[in-house]
Amino acid sequence: MTDIEIRKIASEKELEEAVNLIKNTFLKCDGPLYTEEGIKAFFDYIDDAENLRDAEFAGAYEGDALVGVLGTVNSKKHIMAFFVRADRLGKGIGKKLFCNLLSETGSNACITVNAAPYATEIYHKLGFVDTGKMRTDGGIIFTPMIYRGKE
Repeated sequence: MTDIEIRKIASEKELEEAVNLIKNTFLKCDGPLYTEEGIKAFFDYIDDAENLRDAEFAGAYEGDALVGVLGTVNSKKHIMAFFVRADRLGKGIGKKLFCNLLSETGSNACITVNAAPYATEIYHKLGFVDTGKMRTDGGIIFTPMIYRGKE
């Protein structure tokens, strides 16, 4: 594996590329579990200009190629999007993105996420615990989770 560089997604072009990665990966990994309503609701959420404006995104780059994205809101206290390109899963890219987030927020940070079914076990491996049961809201399937940091 080539080196992975984590850096802030700052330009409109980088953000557009990040949104495309999120949508394509969602369709491959989570899409098969969703109804048409759920897919539309997710795309509406990720395309919403206000949601994007309120979020901070970090990208994982392998050379010039964007291979992962981590988006947060609420001063990096809630993960709103966390996707690694489907053909790059299992290479430690997501862990690097998450470790970068912890380096910015502190290892004792509390971070929440509404984990998609495909990602629940991945979040468990990162140290998240369920705070509720899997549910569906407006077609979006998720399990609420929290990372409580290291005391």
